[in-house]
Amino acid sequence: SNAGLDVVKQKSCQTLGEAEQFAKELGLNDDASDATKGDESNSPLVVVKPHRGVASDDVYLCSSMQSLREAFSKIHSSPVFGSSTAAKHQSVLVQEFASGTEYAIDVVCRDGDRKVAALWKYDKRSVNGAPFVYFMTQLIPAANNDDEGPKKDVEEAVCNYVFNALEALDIRWGLSHVEVIVTRNAETGSIQVRLVEVNCRQHNTDFMPLTNACVGYNALDMVLAAYLGEND
Repeated sequence: SNAGLDVVKQKSCQTLGEAEQFAKELGLNDDASDATKGDESNSPLVVVKPHRGVASDDVYLCSSMQSLREAFSKIHSSPVFGSSTAAKHQSVLVQEFASGTEYAIDVVCRDGDRKVAALWKYDKRSVNGAPFVYFMTQLIPAANNDDEGPKKDVEEAVCNYVFNALEALDIRWGLSHVEVIVTRNAETGSIQVRLVEVNCRQHNTDFMPLTNACVGYNALDMVLAAYLGEND
């Protein structure tokens, strides 16, 4: 990206032709079999999904042009999730598939001052023909000065990356839910964090009782404090 941050390659495609061309640029071809069963080893894969959705609804993993065409047709002109005007999708998002561990970070901003409200680790698996089914969403601790080793390195890298991404996007106020993919080089131990998406909204789960019980606070209280609280 222009900010020097690694991101998942993606394009908003208004037509099927655009989607096919971009998928070809990502390495997709007509010779691979459908990947909805989660077989990621034999060919390049692309993800096809709505611009605005929830969880993994209407998110497709495709390893052939035919499966991409089918996914595009299901999403294009379908109702936009949560739309108050009965809007329909006029474009479809095509992304490269990035393997690795997926993290979600809930961040509250107050005039550019950012604080992590919660750090989550996703475990998604292929089940019943669907490629991205949530097996677990785990609330994990952010790194602190007493942490040591690889775990601390990953947590710090994720949080620092997300702060830099929000700064690059000039998101200075409110609650954001950011998803990233993390990989570690087996030889060098270096960590790569790649942006998947930024959502300027709350985490779409009933997180309040979870975070209240585990850490004693929640993102909604934090965002109210950001807007209505004192300067400190």
